[in-house]
Amino acid sequence: MRQKIDYGIDLGTTNSSIARMEKGVPVIKKSETLKDTIPSCVHFNRKQDTAVGDSAMNMFKAELKTSIINPRNSFVEFKRTMGTMHMYASSNMKREFLSEELSAEVLKKLKSFIHDENVQSVVITHPAKFTIPQCEATKKAASLAGFKQVRLIQEPIAAAIAYGINEKSENGYWLVFDFGGGTFDIALVKSYDGFLSLKDSDGDNYLGGKNIDYAIITDLFFPYLKEHYAMSRILNDEMQKEALKSILKPYAEELKINLSFEQTYNILSNIGDIPFKDENGEEIELDMEVTRDMLKKVTEPIFQKAINITAGILKRNHLSEPDIATLILVGGPTLSPILREMIASQITSKINYSIDPITAVAKGAAIYASTIDNEFFNEIRDKNKLQLVLTYQSFSSELEEMVSFKIQNSETVKDNLFLEITRGDKAWKSNKIQFKDITKAVLCEVLLSTEHNGYNEFFINVFDQEGNRIECQPTQFSISHGSSGSDPILPYNIGIARFYEDENEPLFYPIKGLEKNQRYPVTGTVRHLTLRQSIRPGVEEDIVRIPVYQGDYNAEGTKLDLNNKVYDIIINGDDIPQLIPNGSPLDITIKIDENQVMSFTAFFPEINYSYQTRVEVKSVDPPEKERLKEKLSLIEKKVCDIDDDTLFKNVLSLKTDLNMLGNNVDDRLCFLDSLRKTMLSLDKYEKDNEWRVVENELREALNDLKNFHSTIENDVTIEETLKRDVRPIITNYERKVEQLCKSQNVKVGRQYVREIFVYQVELHNRIHHNELFIEWIYNFSTNLDNTDWIDKNKAHELIQKSINKIENGDSVSAKKDFFQIQSLLKVQNIMPEIPK
Repeated sequence: MRQKIDYGIDLGTTNSSIARMEKGVPVIKKSETLKDTIPSCVHFNRKQDTAVGDSAMNMFKAELKTSIINPRNSFVEFKRTMGTMHMYASSNMKREFLSEELSAEVLKKLKSFIHDENVQSVVITHPAKFTIPQCEATKKAASLAGFKQVRLIQEPIAAAIAYGINEKSENGYWLVFDFGGGTFDIALVKSYDGFLSLKDSDGDNYLGGKNIDYAIITDLFFPYLKEHYAMSRILNDEMQKEALKSILKPYAEELKINLSFEQTYNILSNIGDIPFKDENGEEIELDMEVTRDMLKKVTEPIFQKAINITAGILKRNHLSEPDIATLILVGGPTLSPILREMIASQITSKINYSIDPITAVAKGAAIYASTIDNEFFNEIRDKNKLQLVLTYQSFSSELEEMVSFKIQNSETVKDNLFLEITRGDKAWKSNKIQFKDITKAVLCEVLLSTEHNGYNEFFINVFDQEGNRIECQPTQFSISHGSSGSDPILPYNIGIARFYEDENEPLFYPIKGLEKNQRYPVTGTVRHLTLRQSIRPGVEEDIVRIPVYQGDYNAEGTKLDLNNKVYDIIINGDDIPQLIPNGSPLDITIKIDENQVMSFTAFFPEINYSYQTRVEVKSVDPPEKERLKEKLSLIEKKVCDIDDDTLFKNVLSLKTDLNMLGNNVDDRLCFLDSLRKTMLSLDKYEKDNEWRVVENELREALNDLKNFHSTIENDVTIEETLKRDVRPIITNYERKVEQLCKSQNVKVGRQYVREIFVYQVELHNRIHHNELFIEWIYNFSTNLDNTDWIDKNKAHELIQKSINKIENGDSVSAKKDFFQIQSLLKVQNIMPEIPK
C-alpha cells in the first residue's frame, strides 16, 4: 500500500489517460493496445456488455452509419454535460445514463490498466472553469468507479506541475495554454526558485476541438455537399441535420489532424459510409481537397476566442509579452500550426514544446498525487510493529528538506529509541536521533541529490538503547528534487443573493474569504444579515432561504441570472429551538475543504444558536430553446435602445446561433454560456452609463412638469395662488438638477425623479379636484404587458389589489398603492396618458 496517492487521471472530453509515480517520475500506464490515451467513449452491446476506449470508438463509428434508423448505444463527449440532469438513452441496456455514470465507465477502464495493485485513491483533473455542480459530478463518477479517496485539481495546474518538474531553473511568469477536445483553460503561474504559485486562471467550458470539428462541417463540408448534391430537405430537417453532423465529425477530425502536418489534404469517404441520399436519390460522398489556408479561415475565429481570453488574463494582471517567461501548450488542438502562429504573433513567441501536450495533464496529476497522503495506508499497519507518522514535502526545490517523525502507538513502546535515515544511494546517512519524549515528534534534515531525475529514496531504521533494530512501519519514503506548490484554487467567487441599498432586486454579493484564486481549504463569513420574517420553532412553513452562487470577475452587484446557481440553503422552523423575531441578525459561514466539500453554518445571535449543514450540490439543466429565445429577445430589445456596436454584433451573432441551435443539452449549454457573457457585457454597459440614463429621466421629468405648468399658466380657470406656488418649486428643481449633473449622484438623481413625479401627480389632483390616480391605475392595468417593470408579477398583484380597493370605495389606500406601483417602473418618470 502506497503512503501517497501517486495516481493521476486526465478525464478528458475526447481522450483520457492515467499516470502513476514510479521512482519520482510520472509514468503513463498504457492501454491494452499500448497507447498513452484511450478515447472517452462508451458502448453497450446487445449482451449488455460494456466496451470503453478504442473498441467502443470503433462501434461508435459503425453505429453512426445506421444512427438515423437505429437507437444509439455508443456515447462520446458526455463530459460537456457533466453537472446536468441530461440522460443518454441506451436501447441495449434498456435504461438511461447520466454523464457521471458514463464517465465512471471510463475511469474503471483506466483503473484496469494497473495490474500490480488495487487503486483506491486518485487525483482527477477537471477544466479550470468547471462549476461546483460539474466538480461534484466528477467526484460522483469517481465514487461509482470504486475510488474511495478522490482529490480534484484543475487541468492547467496539473500541466504546469508536469512542466515545472523538468524545468527547475526557469523563473518568471508562465502561461499554460490548455486547448482540449471540449474545453479551453488558461493559467498564469509564477515560478520562483522551484516554487510554483498559481496567480490566476480563466477559460471557457464550451470551447475546444469539438467546436473546430463542427465549424469544419458547417463551413467546409456543408457548402461542398450543397454544391454537389440536392441537400435542402436534409439540411432543413433538424434531426437529419444533427445526424449528418455526427456522421461527418470523424472526417472533420481526420482533416484537422492531417492539416496540422500537411499543407493540403484530400478527404474521401467510401460509398455507403455516409448513409444519406439526396433529393435525387444519389448517395452522398465526400471527395474534396482542403488546404491549410481554407482551414485557417474556418478555425481562426474559434482560436481567436482563446487568444482573447489569454490576453484578458494578462491585462487584468497588468502583464505584457516581455513579462512572460514561457507559454506551455497542452491539448491535441495545440499541435495546429495555425494556432501556434496566432499565439506567437498576438501573445508571445516564447512557446515551449518540451512536454507532450497529450499526456502532460495526467503526469502532472500524478506528481500532485504524490504529495497527498493515502488515507488507506493505515489499513495495512501492523500493530505489532512501531508505527511512524511522517510529515514532509514529496517535492522540494531545496537540497535539504525537513522531515517530521512521530510514534503513533507510543503507549505500547519503550523509551530511549533512536532514529536513523539512510539515502538509497548510500551517499548520505543521518546521525542517530533520539526520541527523548516518545509522545512528541522528532525532526531530521535530509540531504537530497539531483541525480537519477532528482528522485531520492530514504530508508528508516529505529534502534533501542542497546542498538537492536526495532521493526517499524513505514520503512522508507521518497522526496524528489523539483518544483513544488500550485495547489488547486477557487475558480470562481462564491457569494449569496443580497439586497443592495437602492436596488429593487437581490444581486450577487461575493463573500470575503471565498474570492476567486483563493487556495483550498477556504472559509468565508458574512455578518449582520437581517431576517426578513420571523421563524417560529416547529413551523415548517417559516423559512430562511439563502441562495449560494458562483460568480466570475467583476461579479459583485450583478444580476443573479448572470451567475451560476449552486444551491438554495433553506432553514425552517424545524431547524431552530425557539422563536427568532423578524429583523433579527444573522451571520453565515461557508467552508470549502481540500476535497471541495462545502459546509454551511448559520448563527442566530438573538438566541445564541448555530445551524450547520453540508451543502448538497444538485445538477441543473439549461433552459429549453424557447426560453433561451425569450431571454435573447429581451436582450435584443435593450441593445436596440443603446449605441454600442459590439453589443449589437454580439446579439446578431447570438440570433444566428439560435437559428442553428439544436435542442440537445450540450448545444443549449454552449448557447447559454454565450448568452450570459453578452448579458454581463450589457449589465456592465448599463452600470457604466447609469448616470446618463438617470440624467435623461431627470430632464424628462422636469420637462413634463414645466410643460404641465405652462398649461396651468394659460388656464384662466385655475387660481393664481396655485400658479404662483408652482413657480418656485420648478425653479428649485431646475437648480438641483443642474447641481446634480455635476456630481452625477445616481442615488439622489433617482430620488429627485420620484419626487418630481409625485409632485406632478398631486398637482393634477389639486387642479382637477378628482382622484386622477384612479384613472392611472386602470391605465396601468390595461398596459401591463407593454410596460417595462422591475417586477411584473408584483406590479400585477398590486394593480389588482388597488382596483379592488377602488371598487370597494377605499380610494385613500388605493392612492398609497399607486405610488408603490409607480416605484416598480424601470423608468420612474413614465406618466400614464392623462385623461381629458
